[in-house]
Amino acid sequence: MDLPALDLVGSLASFNRERQTVLVVSHEASRTEASIFALNIVQQMSSRYNVVVMLLGGGVISDAFWETGAVVVRAFAARDNPELANQTVLALTQQVDLKFALVNGVESHAVLPELARSGVPTVNLIQEFIVQPKYIFLKALFWSSEVVFPAAIAFKNARTEFWHVEDWPTASVLPPGHCAMPKPETPGRRVSEEHTRLARLLRPAGDFGRKFVVLGTGVVQHQKGADLFIQCAAHVREQAGAGRIRFVWICCGPNPEPDARYSAYLADEIRRASLQDVVAFVGETSAIDAAYEEADVFLLSSRWDPLPTAAIDAMTHGLPVLCFENATAIAEILIDASLRNACVAKHLDVADMARKIVALLESSARREYLGARAKVVASERFDMLSYIAALENRAAAACGRLQQERRDAADICRQDQLRLDFAVSPYVPYSTREEAIALYVKGWASGVRCRKPVPGFHPALYKASHGLHLAGADPYADYLRAGRPAGPWQMAVITEKTPISTSGQELRVAVHMHVFYPELAGAFIERLSLNALRADLFVSVSNDEARNSVLNQLSGYKGRVCDVQVVVNRGRDIGPMLTGFGADLVRDYDIVGHFHTKASQRLSDERFGQSWYCFILENLLGGTAERMADRILGKMAVDGSLGMVFPDDPYVMGWYRSRSHARALADRLGLNKELPDHFSFPVGNMFWARTAVLKPLVDLGLSWNDYPEEPIAEDGTILHAIERLTPIVTETVGLRCMVTAVEGISR
Repeated sequence: MDLPALDLVGSLASFNRERQTVLVVSHEASRTEASIFALNIVQQMSSRYNVVVMLLGGGVISDAFWETGAVVVRAFAARDNPELANQTVLALTQQVDLKFALVNGVESHAVLPELARSGVPTVNLIQEFIVQPKYIFLKALFWSSEVVFPAAIAFKNARTEFWHVEDWPTASVLPPGHCAMPKPETPGRRVSEEHTRLARLLRPAGDFGRKFVVLGTGVVQHQKGADLFIQCAAHVREQAGAGRIRFVWICCGPNPEPDARYSAYLADEIRRASLQDVVAFVGETSAIDAAYEEADVFLLSSRWDPLPTAAIDAMTHGLPVLCFENATAIAEILIDASLRNACVAKHLDVADMARKIVALLESSARREYLGARAKVVASERFDMLSYIAALENRAAAACGRLQQERRDAADICRQDQLRLDFAVSPYVPYSTREEAIALYVKGWASGVRCRKPVPGFHPALYKASHGLHLAGADPYADYLRAGRPAGPWQMAVITEKTPISTSGQELRVAVHMHVFYPELAGAFIERLSLNALRADLFVSVSNDEARNSVLNQLSGYKGRVCDVQVVVNRGRDIGPMLTGFGADLVRDYDIVGHFHTKASQRLSDERFGQSWYCFILENLLGGTAERMADRILGKMAVDGSLGMVFPDDPYVMGWYRSRSHARALADRLGLNKELPDHFSFPVGNMFWARTAVLKPLVDLGLSWNDYPEEPIAEDGTILHAIERLTPIVTETVGLRCMVTAVEGISR
């Protein structure tokens, strides 16, 4: 493959051979907080390392990166072109040996995959709260060796948004240091002239020494709360009068296209509220220090802003800083410093914020005290040298983590036991077996996309129950190195090669099928009919039209159709099984197969939901592998201890938000033991089970009103709890579970 020529400012040949070389990636070089933060990192790192800076976008401080002594790679087209990003990183790593990379922000995520594949440890500095599209953040989390959040509130936000990522082994919180502002880009203009210009923007002619100036800064975006800034101005005007105040927002960087409407909305709001003489939005400046000197207070009006450098800068300049609670870590810092009443307003409560601003307007002594206190807090909290030293520690951990990943992947390759179609998602491309195994290991190293390496083995359960010989190692690699010890992390597997038993007891078998999507019922009927089994059918539907459709599709079924019943739309598939047909099923049958028409409409990729449905039906009924139901029922006929069989889902899943519901149900079921942290369960809630397993759930006597109304949450309901509890109930009644796995069928 022909790699692109690097667009360099400076020469890689000029590097000091006695020093190690590191890479710093910034999504752009504008005079915004993120770019200035990256520049400060480069300035500090350049004193001890050869530094390569990769800029994925241009900007007015581009030259400042080169002036640090770093070599700059201008890769502007790579930011939104993953293939070009891969080629650019590969071209760089072939020319220079990188010790590690510091990747500034999720917006720089394009470089992460190839850095990982090229063996370069990465520390990703997350500067933002998680917003759409979320998959970009997950990609960054997956490929990064270490992820550093600037504040606990940002980490908490990520944990909340990605509740399905249970383990975050690479993540930590590290408050940044105070950033020095880059020098002006216009050396021909004297600094004093820029100060004078900015002072007149803050206080137009005739206003000097008279008006109270409230300063705000940042890109004009919804998340920065520019509209809240305007609303605060309106409230303060009502309390203090227009002649006494001026609210000035200094815009950092150009307005991105998606925010063009927002900017127009702000201009309209200012006009409609007659705030033209009170509120001003002015362009970016190279002398922001002058703004801090001229202003009376700094208003951080952001809705979500983890730890903005502008607020830190204002505090360092001795300016009182006001913000909203639960919107930024600055609020937590001010509260810790006993400044809640003076500086922290209720969450997005502009009236409360206005009262605090007016209190400062009325008392210069109060302003001086709060400014001095803010300066002390900033000096105690935000030290750049300490931050860089801590970053180097994170980078050392990243180096060790990546080395361990490579050792684990190599050991798994040598054993040659991993099943690729199971261990790697069919939606993730790879070229070689080695690459696929590296992807599997990366999932467990990052905590994202954790999958099972082979059917019947649960890596998290192995790690928790057996322990790892080496902390941080991949659980499956450790299991192989330990000689594949037996334990609860292993489950017996029924495959397409399992013989079909014709001996054993005669079983009374029923199948419950909940059909919410009649168009999907045909796939179920076709696959069930591949088997010799002729189970009694109990079907639940949501309306008469669906009932007629299902009856028509079942006209050729050779078994007995016992009931096709219209039920209320509560409880998804579980309500009809337990509350609708439960009493009849547990009274008259030995084994029940439970199915439903799974569409997963919440999933962004419709194919994903379809493949999941097919995956379950293939494993429990058959298809490419014929007569899976016969195989399962044959096993259950000859083995009375086998209480439940379900597909072994390749993804490792846990309680997520359902543990509290499960605990409440477990108490009602008399399960007086700790719920396990790691376990396998029928993901998607389709299975074959003895009625001895279902009876305790039916005996709960759940009514239709016990189930949540539609639309239900994605997780964290009684339905999700029941789905997870069934294997635990199986063990409680003295039976065991087995799983199925058809080779070549995955999701």
